[in-house]
Amino acid sequence: MKVEYKPEVVKRKCPLCGRGHLLDEAKRPGTVHAILHKPEEADQASWFLKCPACHNQIGVSPDIFE
Repeated sequence: MKVEYKPEVVKRKCPLCGRGHLLDEAKRPGTVHAILHKPEEADQASWFLKCPACHNQIGVSPDIFE
């Protein structure tokens, strides 16, 4: 029998509208977590996603100081 490991995940929503599902983040020690930035904070982001609900551009950067 094959046993699959499914890590506990946190579903991250859009910081603007709170409805759009942007990403799933693994919740375990030692992993880097994402910081979500609003469009006016775009200069702080490393990557960008588009919210499927409100269609705004959301910036993402790694939380390396955790």
